[in-house]
Amino acid sequence: MKNVNVRDNRIIFDWLAFTIHNLDVNEVIMMLGLNDCLGNFQEMKGHDGYKDRLFFNGISIYFNGHENQGIHICFSGQGCRAFESYSEYGDFNMLLSAVLSLPKSKISRIDIAYDDFKGLLDLNIIADCVRFGNWTSSAGARWWEVNLSSVGTSAYIGSPQSRIRVRFYDKAAEQKVDYFWSRCELQLRDEQATEFSKQYIYNNMSINELYFGVLNNFVRFIDKSTSSNVSRCQMYEWWEDFIESKNKVKLWTPGITYNIAKLKQNVEERWGNAIQTYLSLFGFNMLQHNLDEIKPVSDLPVQYKKIILDYAHDFRANSRMQEINIDNQTIEIVNDLPKKLERVLYELEDLQQ
Repeated sequence: MKNVNVRDNRIIFDWLAFTIHNLDVNEVIMMLGLNDCLGNFQEMKGHDGYKDRLFFNGISIYFNGHENQGIHICFSGQGCRAFESYSEYGDFNMLLSAVLSLPKSKISRIDIAYDDFKGLLDLNIIADCVRFGNWTSSAGARWWEVNLSSVGTSAYIGSPQSRIRVRFYDKAAEQKVDYFWSRCELQLRDEQATEFSKQYIYNNMSINELYFGVLNNFVRFIDKSTSSNVSRCQMYEWWEDFIESKNKVKLWTPGITYNIAKLKQNVEERWGNAIQTYLSLFGFNMLQHNLDEIKPVSDLPVQYKKIILDYAHDFRANSRMQEINIDNQTIEIVNDLPKKLERVLYELEDLQQ
C-alpha cells in the first residue's frame, strides 16, 4: 500500500460548465475576474456549433455560435485551479451566484471531488462492493462499471448519460505519485447541476455538507448479510466513517424539475439521434417489445410514473371533446386514451392499490 500523505483531505470543484446569454466575450472575461489574463488566452477553433474558442490554462470560452446559442464556458479540473489562482476573486460561490442571476443561463455540469490522502477509501474494497452488488441507490441507479488497469482501480455508479454519477478512482496512479491519493467524484449534469448550485448559493450550505448530503442520498454501501430487506441492511463501517453525515440532500423534486415537457425535450434532443438510428434499423415494434421486457412500467423510477399518471389525469379531466366540421355538419368526437397508455395506466393504478 502506498504511503499515506501528510496532506489534508479536501473537497474541491473539479469541473464546471455553463452557458450564458446577453454578454459579449469581454464581459464574460470580466465576469470571471480574468481581465489581467486577457493576453494569455489563445484563439482556437470551436466546436458544437461554436466557430471560435478562447483557451487559457484549462478554461475554455466558446462563442460565435448559432443564433440564441449564447456563450459556453467550461472549466476542466486544471481550469478550476486556474480560476482560483488567477481570478480577481476566485470564489465559486460568487461565480455561481453571478451565473444564476443571469437570464437564460444554464449550468450543464459540475464535478465535485473528494481527495482522500488518509486512506479512508480502499478502492479494492469499493470495486468488490460495486461488482457484487453490495450497494443500493435511492435514485434507482443500476448502471455500474469496474476497471482494473495500469492507471489503477476505478469504479462507477450511474451511467455516463446520467444526471448524477459517482466515480471512484486512483488519483495517485493517474498522476504517477508515490503517496496514497484516492478520489470520490460526484458528477452532476443539467437540472442536478443547477439544483446543486442553488442549494449551495441560496440555502447557504457549505460545499462539504452539500457534497456528503447528495452522496448519502444517492448511494449507500451495505452489508446484505445483515437483512433480507435492503432498506434495513447495515452500512459498512468504512462508508459510514467516510460519509461523515446522516443528512440527505435531494437534487430533484417530482413534477417540478422534471415534467412531460422536459421528457419530450430530452428524448428528441439528447437521445434523438440514437433513437432515430435504432428505429431505422429495427423498427418501433422491436423497441416497444424490448423495453417492455427490460424496463417494464412497474420498474420505472418514481418521476416517470408520476408523469404518466399526471398526463392521464389531465387527459380525463379535460374530457378531450372536439368539434369537427364534415360536409357542413358539426360533429362532436371524443379522443379516448391511447390503448397503450390505458394499459400502462391500469398497471400503475394496480400498483398503487
